[in-house]
Amino acid sequence: MAHRGAITAAHAAAAEAGAEILRAGGSAADAAVAVAAALCVCDPANCGIGGYGGFMVVHRGVSATGAEVVNFNTAVPREFDPASLGSAARTGRFVHGAASVSFPAVVPGLAAAHQAFGRLPLGDLLAPAVKLARAGFVVTPDLERSLAWAMRSHGGVSAVFKKVFTRNGEPLKAGERLVQPELAASLDYIAVHGVEALRGGPLVDAICAAVSKAGGSLSQKDFAEGAVSVGPAEQTRFRDAVIHGAPKRGSGYGILSHALAQLEGHARPDNRQARYIEAVAEALRAAWSEQHALYSLLIAESRHTNHFCAADRGGMLLSCTFTHGPLWFGSGLVAPETGILLNCGVNLFARRRSDDAILPLTNLTPVVVACADGGRHAVGSPGGIRIPAVVLQAVLDLVWYKLPLSEALPLPRVSVDFDGNEEVEPALKSLAPGARELRARDYYGPASGLSLPIRGETACASDPRFSSAAIVV
Repeated sequence: MAHRGAITAAHAAAAEAGAEILRAGGSAADAAVAVAAALCVCDPANCGIGGYGGFMVVHRGVSATGAEVVNFNTAVPREFDPASLGSAARTGRFVHGAASVSFPAVVPGLAAAHQAFGRLPLGDLLAPAVKLARAGFVVTPDLERSLAWAMRSHGGVSAVFKKVFTRNGEPLKAGERLVQPELAASLDYIAVHGVEALRGGPLVDAICAAVSKAGGSLSQKDFAEGAVSVGPAEQTRFRDAVIHGAPKRGSGYGILSHALAQLEGHARPDNRQARYIEAVAEALRAAWSEQHALYSLLIAESRHTNHFCAADRGGMLLSCTFTHGPLWFGSGLVAPETGILLNCGVNLFARRRSDDAILPLTNLTPVVVACADGGRHAVGSPGGIRIPAVVLQAVLDLVWYKLPLSEALPLPRVSVDFDGNEEVEPALKSLAPGARELRARDYYGPASGLSLPIRGETACASDPRFSSAAIVV
């Protein structure tokens, strides 16, 4: 059956950008490029065209035998010195400034998605983002809060950053307008030149000069050689469903897959009761233990990420999570005259124990769940270390408990920290008295999802703990 197209995103302007493309006949992947580009403009705390990168899981339709993943994880700079991980300036446990910048993989990733799954011209897909940057948009309370934090606590924001995001030295407030003409010009350049705009040329030269001047190691060769890929998604079977996701050894999907394997043989406990908390925590603990055995993890937490989902009338369904890295506004470094805010991806590097290689390793866990009844669901979340736990419980609610996503995403969650200690939201505290109590702002979301049932209407689901947007067209 034909479904209606739909978008879920963290910002209304980004959701409308995607909806505009769907109305024009674009595919879900076309809409995803528009959504991601718009988010890079209107949610600069969490993502940007100079961002770290991420993963997009694409399921072409109900008849597809599998899904595909656009892997636009970053790459370690050629001249990166692993010793710098222990000596770079830090805010808490986070590296900031030029030393934290890794290869910006967002534009190459979106270009790869467009080439593989799109049908409208790239310029049409970037036009809403260009308009947002040039005309400006009204600052939200979320952006006000992140800007206030950046000016107070980031430690790495540059003079150019302050020029863009402050007025008279004060961070922009909710209700004020953020206009980014230089970013608009950069997006225009990308619309004309495509992925080559971030392989070489004036944007790359400006970014490398800014990083080099501030003491970082990014070079033109990193842009020329930085690779993204499109290939078969990973698959994990849990009960009567198949969960499609990103590469196990570079994303949070490895944690999710291992945790699901731990739960496969369990009798289903009553949902959100004491035995549920115990079983989920035990599964996550085992999954993280395996991760620790493979990698020496260099940081403990990150939370500043973006997730969205898209579907089109033809049944293509996708889930995408991408990030600046673990710090709001990434490195805090804006390349002069480009408006491009750069990531802090070095924070997400880990040392592989088998050979001491330094690799980018994230918790990003976008998935598409294909159920035995033919229904399909895209879901994912920001949340740093807690992303796999959030997505795990959404999958359990869909597959174990047969709940719609709209009922699943508001339910209270459990997680474990890097040391294996249980963490729960307040509603579960009485059932796990020894667990650390976490609230939404400690980061249990904001998850979002889309459902395409075999019969019935396309359904959007968002996390009530946070503000977000959903549009069905």
